[in-house]
Amino acid sequence: MKFINAKSVVLAIEFCSIFMMAIRAQAFAAGHVDPGKKAIGLTELSGADAIALNELRVHWFCNWVAQTQLKIEVPFVPMALSPKRLSDIPKGLEFVLGFHEPYNAKQSDVPVQQAIDAWPGLASKAKNIGAPAMAKNPIKLGNWLPTFMEKSPRVDFITMHSYKGVKAKAFIEDVKGLCEANHKPV
Repeated sequence: MKFINAKSVVLAIEFCSIFMMAIRAQAFAAGHVDPGKKAIGLTELSGADAIALNELRVHWFCNWVAQTQLKIEVPFVPMALSPKRLSDIPKGLEFVLGFHEPYNAKQSDVPVQQAIDAWPGLASKAKNIGAPAMAKNPIKLGNWLPTFMEKSPRVDFITMHSYKGVKAKAFIEDVKGLCEANHKPV
């Protein structure tokens, strides 16, 4: 079994954060984005901790599940990994994130109708709810998100994550495409 060095994880997080800051700075300079929305998704098992989050100066973070073990002032935003995990999410939240990669059999693997049926239960947990989180190119990925959105669930913003590395143009095109397709902030 190969173990990941905590320093390598922090460096990778810093690289991603710098990349995201550059994109946000470019968009902010053009008048499009509030830089206070900077966030990061991380797994606490990787060695990322409160010190790394403070150094990154993020405004919120998530870890793909409903709870965090980190004791930090940076707000934590829970995610319902799948409908099976709705009971893990507390009520009365400001924000909650929808299901993680529901189209992916190796992640939450949730059919659209099952997600729609469970959605009111998740939406009742928070004032603001993010759409199920898509990865890769959410626009070209297939019909999962468009089919979900056609059912008119309550969605306050679109969520996504990207594994594009330093391909800033492709990332920005994905974000613009999601905004245009869904008429919601990303």
